[in-house]
Amino acid sequence: AGVANTIGSANSFFGIQAGNRNTEGGNNTFVGAFSGDSNTVGNSITLLGGNTDVTSPDLDHATAIGADVVVSTSNTIVLGRAIDIVKIPGAAEVSGGVRVAAPGRGILLKSPNGATCRELTIDDAGQLVLSVVACP
Repeated sequence: AGVANTIGSANSFFGIQAGNRNTEGGNNTFVGAFSGDSNTVGNSITLLGGNTDVTSPDLDHATAIGADVVVSTSNTIVLGRAIDIVKIPGAAEVSGGVRVAAPGRGILLKSPNGATCRELTIDDAGQLVLSVVACP
């Protein structure tokens, strides 16, 4: 694990050939055989599961959880290849749909081209409210 690491620091690589191409990336945690095979200079990456990987060698703050899962953008978390249920305490539960339990929070909807965003919420009378919001 981590055989090519030359400049990178504060890395943790566990599993056969985990992080083998990492040279300069730091603060990474790769757990699982062949995890992080494509990373060379990316920082603060967490890969949990055999064959988890990144699509670009220079992502930052990216996380992939589950065997054979790949993360393709910085500041992103990918959970599993095909998930039926995801539970995030205090935020959301996904089980064939989305449930937002935090009061006053809604679902962000983004147009296919990413230029237009709306937030779907509910008011105190139980009516659906669709508001224009700035796209993140």
